[in-house]
Amino acid sequence: MPYIDDHNWLKQIQQGESIRQEFKFRIDSSREIAQTLCAFANTEGGTLWVGVKDNGKISGCNPEEEFHMISGAARLYCFPEVKVYFTTMILRGKQVLRCDVPVSVLRPHFAKIAEGKKQAFIRHRDFNAVAGRVILKLMKQELHPDIKPEVFKPYEVILLNVLKENSQSSISKLARLTGFPIWRVENLLVRFIRWELVKMNIQPQGITYELVSD
Repeated sequence: MPYIDDHNWLKQIQQGESIRQEFKFRIDSSREIAQTLCAFANTEGGTLWVGVKDNGKISGCNPEEEFHMISGAARLYCFPEVKVYFTTMILRGKQVLRCDVPVSVLRPHFAKIAEGKKQAFIRHRDFNAVAGRVILKLMKQELHPDIKPEVFKPYEVILLNVLKENSQSSISKLARLTGFPIWRVENLLVRFIRWELVKMNIQPQGITYELVSD
């Protein structure tokens, strides 16, 4: 029997798409929805509503069909597999499938975007963003403490000075301006982000870096 609770869940849907919520009229591609599942699992977790339009209007869906598409995406296109909890609901007299994805202790998760090609994603605001190597390294190191030193090393000072003069810079630009290899810039950025000296600006078109204001 579908779960009915118009007031509470409609109120949540009315808040719109966000870092923890996404709407889909229907699922047309298991491969594409795998990106959202991975993004939720890699970030803060979230809820995918199927049978809800982008503007939050309840359109309804066939829960059984959508369940097979999404469970297939989690099992076949997410590596490692993403855990999804499904609930069929009746909202405004229409069936809606609620898909809850918890934040994962197995992250990072990668979505299969093409044959032989996988990519990690994170959730930012109301969109999925590619998780580059800096973000992946941050995920792997987040449980290990890293204390900011009292004195910076010479190559750390070089990158900090470049960032001071060139805000909103990409990794490739920072590598070009410092003369450092990409891998060194990435490792330094991970260090600076953990020390709360640098922040990421995540946009659909890519990620840039800048110093944190005093």
